[in-house]
Amino acid sequence: MRHRALSLVLAALAVATVPGVVTAETPTPAIGAAWSQDQPLTFRWSAGEIPDAWLQPLVHAAAADVTSSRASRAGTISYSSSGIGTVAYNSGPYCGPGALACMRRYPPTSFVVQIRKQSQQVSWG
Repeated sequence: MRHRALSLVLAALAVATVPGVVTAETPTPAIGAAWSQDQPLTFRWSAGEIPDAWLQPLVHAAAADVTSSRASRAGTISYSSSGIGTVAYNSGPYCGPGALACMRRYPPTSFVVQIRKQSQQVSWG
């Protein structure tokens, strides 16, 4: 009995330590121009690519969460109909083939966040 339990533990450890292939989109690096610390950043919906009603509160909640995390003194984010950044719910032409969302930043003048539409095919799903 003890030998069987030890064998099971060793087999589980062997499976757990076998390296697997993990892939992910490359994150946007913090290289180049940046916004100032504590700079207010505003976003608006992209004309003709407004997120569905169920998604809009989630985008607002994410912006509020970033704004409440103040230890980094990153920019504050909020909605404004005349915001410098846009959030688009579309096919994500700027996103890589496996991304659900992506962002392009152009400090200090603008940024674009693209969220792929629900049920759109991605390479991994």
